[in-house]
Amino acid sequence: MDVTVRFGSGITLQGGIARLSITVPENATVGELISALARQHPELTGRLDSALPVISGRHAARTERLRPGQEVSFLQPVAGG
Repeated sequence: MDVTVRFGSGITLQGGIARLSITVPENATVGELISALARQHPELTGRLDSALPVISGRHAARTERLRPGQEVSFLQPVAGG
């Protein structure tokens, strides 16, 4: 199934790609999506480890199952005071 992935400004791919479509197996989880992204784009591996997956405006657990056509955003956590 195809899902759309958006990357926050701290995670964009080389060349400034902030959005892409990726095919994952039916019933794939967010964690499996992260693994597929890391395989296809190894330069993202470290950034994806600390990224917050967001679906429909809410934090998504890595065990959450994806639906066809869904959009998953990956945002960098920000700390400060």
